[in-house]
Amino acid sequence: MQIFLFFQALLTLFVAGGIFFKESAIKSKTIAIYFLLFSLEIFYFIYGTSEIVKVYPEFLGRFYFSIGVIYGPLLWLHFKSVINSKK
Repeated sequence: MQIFLFFQALLTLFVAGGIFFKESAIKSKTIAIYFLLFSLEIFYFIYGTSEIVKVYPEFLGRFYFSIGVIYGPLLWLHFKSVINSKK
């Protein structure tokens, strides 16, 4: 299961990079940053559920609460830019 999640996170990183550098529109940038943050969340989950936590315990819980606050405003900016681009 962790290997599947690892490859999913890598694929999401590549998709985020492709979307980010394809267009310079704000709607592309915001959804790419959303995908990037989502892939980082997957990596943090893999880290938290693996045995590497015993080797490097200082990273456990460091990023979980700081990233979750960004999702709402980021999606709001994305939806606002999509709606405003149609006008």
